Amino acid sequence: MDDREVERRMRAGLEAKAMDADVTAPVVDRARAEVGRRRRARWSVGAAAAAVVLVVGGIAVATAGGDDGADEPPPGSTPTASGPRPADLMSWRTEFWAGVSVDVPPDWGYGGAPDASGTACYPIAAVSPDGQEIGGGGDHERGWVGRPIAGTDVCASVPRAWEPQAPYVWLGAGVEPGTYDYGNGYVQETIAAEGTTVTVGTDDPALREQILASVGPGQRCASEVGAIPEPRVGAASDRRGGLIRAKVCAYRRTGSGYQLSYAVELEPAAAEVAFAAAERAPGVSRSCDPVDGPTEFVLLHATYNDEFPNDVLDRTAVYRMECGGSIRLDDGPPRELTPESVAPWARNGIPAVVHGPTGGKGAMIDSFIGPQG
Repeated sequence: MDDREVERRMRAGLEAKAMDADVTAPVVDRARAEVGRRRRARWSVGAAAAAVVLVVGGIAVATAGGDDGADEPPPGSTPTASGPRPADLMSWRTEFWAGVSVDVPPDWGYGGAPDASGTACYPIAAVSPDGQEIGGGGDHERGWVGRPIAGTDVCASVPRAWEPQAPYVWLGAGVEPGTYDYGNGYVQETIAAEGTTVTVGTDDPALREQILASVGPGQRCASEVGAIPEPRVGAASDRRGGLIRAKVCAYRRTGSGYQLSYAVELEPAAAEVAFAAAERAPGVSRSCDPVDGPTEFVLLHATYNDEFPNDVLDRTAVYRMECGGSIRLDDGPPRELTPESVAPWARNGIPAVVHGPTGGKGAMIDSFIGPQG
């Protein structure tokens, strides 16, 4: 037998072994699920002692360091053994708060969550996934994502005077890590993660495990900033390549700066419309410069193709919410915050997270939370 015949037989044997190996999806599912359980266990035990609940008006804290990411599955693809397949989870959306992210079903809406006092305002799906206000007192059957931001002055003491009727995720709620049984089939579990908390309440244990296994560090926008960033012009329009990615980052003022309250990817076409509308907006006609700065601001950040070497490829518009609102596109005078410049990006969770201009939302009634009442 010559060397070539030996090699041929060895290859045939290896191929036969490979064909016999069990590489079906359930094996991969179980392995990924175990990774999720190990990761959540590390946060529950290792981070609980150092976790600080972040709430509106509270003290800002530095984002806690997370895992090194070596064993983290990609966002939206961490199934449990009894949960949906990875292909189904790829349609889930990712929500952000401070330094943490979590994946939720795509049809969940937006509502409130308890603050440090245990008071939750609008603990129900009050805004749809696409940012439309849900009439009739909200959707009692739809799951929702809540933040400790008051969307109404009608509030409830949680859990003493409230009982869930639909599944939910709370980000940064005033809830200590642990579990709570409401006695109606719903069990609430809170874990410490990335310097804040994530709470999941549902009557489906597999769904609760699935969502908690997706918790990880938020990487879409900076988790907190000490001051409002300056706008960035980037390359001149006649030298700028096509817009390939855009994102919206919303921030709320805390004791020592501003904390991320919401982040979402934006379609490039919508970003271009927003920039164009901002460029057409008139200059601010009234003088207003609060000593402490605005309580909220939003960044629209776009990344462009590199068609010319050494060009700056990013552009950032800054939307400040004080005194009727203003837009900063460059180092020139600020422009007015207009409905046309807001509508392209004030979608999804923004109407449930950002209160909007302090002078009243006026014509932007569908874009922000607005005055309470």
